Amino acid sequence: MRSLYATSIFLLVAAIEPLFSQQVHIVTNVPGQTLLRVANAPRGVDAVADGRMVKLHLRPADGIRVIPLIARSKTPYQLTGLGSQGVELRVKGVKPLAGTGHLMAGAAGPVATTHSPQTILKGPRISNGGNNATEDNALLIELEVEGHDTDAELTLLMEPAGIGR
Repeated sequence: MRSLYATSIFLLVAAIEPLFSQQVHIVTNVPGQTLLRVANAPRGVDAVADGRMVKLHLRPADGIRVIPLIARSKTPYQLTGLGSQGVELRVKGVKPLAGTGHLMAGAAGPVATTHSPQTILKGPRISNGGNNATEDNALLIELEVEGHDTDAELTLLMEPAGIGR
């Protein structure tokens, strides 16, 4: 019996020992620092979002359309846009999505809009807790898009400030 026990221990150590001499790599997914999505796409706007980027296809329209965006961030952020020629846009308003319980002080404004054709909006950290399902840790950004005669594309990217172009 003792021989069987000793043999088992020897085999176990022989099998495990190579693992201790190997390098171990731990791979993890670090949660995103920013999140951007369309709240409700208006008529004539098709939206595809992947969490930090929103791609919009805009069908021809007269007048101004307002596209509501929901934004969350764990860091100061910048919102940039790249659109088809002739697409004009501006930030109409920035306000809490559903209360201020988990918003950082000052997150809802004032925010800086820039004159650069790519950077639309910059601001401080938005979220002070919760997760992507928490309603009171996000901002509602109302983006105005001028009317246009042809189909147009618009890509919006939200990322930590200082990382973009």
